[in-house]
Amino acid sequence: MHYSSVGLAALTPIALATGPGPIATGVDLALALAIPVHMAIGGRFVVEDYVPKSSQKSATFAVYLFAGITTMGLVQLALGPGITETAKELWRAPKKN
Repeated sequence: MHYSSVGLAALTPIALATGPGPIATGVDLALALAIPVHMAIGGRFVVEDYVPKSSQKSATFAVYLFAGITTMGLVQLALGPGITETAKELWRAPKKN
């Protein structure tokens, strides 16, 4: 969990500092893998702490399933417009026609 936190803390400013290009694509792909890993590890800890023992296997399966779906979506986004560019778009002024 701590390694994925450190990885995300290091990748985020790099992603924001890079413009569109091969470096940004590499950082986006790294984020597309690091985010779901962090999500799956954290989700598993939540399941272990808060879900009754009888339901933990099902809940853990659901956490890993959602992490897998998230990975597929983020990889598709990283190979398309880019995770970073998509996030930056939230702060850009709307285009005037």
